[in-house]
Amino acid sequence: MTFPTEKQRMALNALHNLHRSLTAAMTLATEVCSPRVPATPFTIEFFLCGLYLRDRDAVIAYFETEEPYIRMVKELCGDHAKRSLLRKLSSRRGPVSIFTNVDESFVDVLCQAAEVSLAGGRRRIELRDFMRALGSKQDIVRKLSENRGLTLKKVV
Repeated sequence: MTFPTEKQRMALNALHNLHRSLTAAMTLATEVCSPRVPATPFTIEFFLCGLYLRDRDAVIAYFETEEPYIRMVKELCGDHAKRSLLRKLSSRRGPVSIFTNVDESFVDVLCQAAEVSLAGGRRRIELRDFMRALGSKQDIVRKLSENRGLTLKKVV
């Protein structure tokens, strides 16, 4: 029997404490980007795609411009991001099982987001907590800028 490490336990707890809109975004990203997810770990980029597809206006408010974001969504989600599919997936109720590897950077941001939400007196991790945690990880922000052209606004 293998026991999870402390970091893995923290990440599982953070996933459990995601606000339902973030859980829905993660599920949406996994399903819409499904041709790519099993072959590669679930990354921050996939999660950002799910956030965009779920609530474009809320997530775009955290970035300088939308164009690089649109390019990333088209590249990672392709034709699977059709409106009819998104409506069908968004309206579904009930639990969903997701089996995928998760990128270490995503785990780091999730764990940081859990700390941010607790410091703010919230049990559930909200979008603002995730974006603050992302903004605090300069190496990840730099990679998003270099690889995707995404520029995060200063998150307070």
